[in-house]
Amino acid sequence: MRRRYLYPVIAALLLGIAATATAIKSHNDARLSANLLVAEVSNTVLVTWDPELILSNAHSSLLEVSDENFYQVYLTALRRLGTLENLDDALFTFDLPPLWNFWNTDTATASYTLKATFSNGEADVTIKLLREDGRWWFTEYLVLTGLMAA
Repeated sequence: MRRRYLYPVIAALLLGIAATATAIKSHNDARLSANLLVAEVSNTVLVTWDPELILSNAHSSLLEVSDENFYQVYLTALRRLGTLENLDDALFTFDLPPLWNFWNTDTATASYTLKATFSNGEADVTIKLLREDGRWWFTEYLVLTGLMAA
């Protein structure tokens, strides 16, 4: 290989490595911020039964279906579950754009299902998120339990 082609080839390789590293970091940051939001909100809401953190992180599509009053009544009714004892068995999926579209993580969605154990029963917490404007927003936050049917 001629010497005059060596530097452009090295520069192209370094640029490719930098772009790939940036894409991986962007995806990892998006996953981490979703996990942190779900953990923070769930560990607070399921202890205090205060909908403020859900509502302050709610996407407009969630607020069109369920307003502040709904979540206040809903979480008040869920208080009969008692004290949160354990929150585990998290199942989650992410739908992130492909690595070559790393600058556009706003098309991402995430879904979580958490198993919660309370002093008076168990519940499944289902959460759906949408990434918009560089941050995650709740599009669904439900606590599903057989105790509510009783």
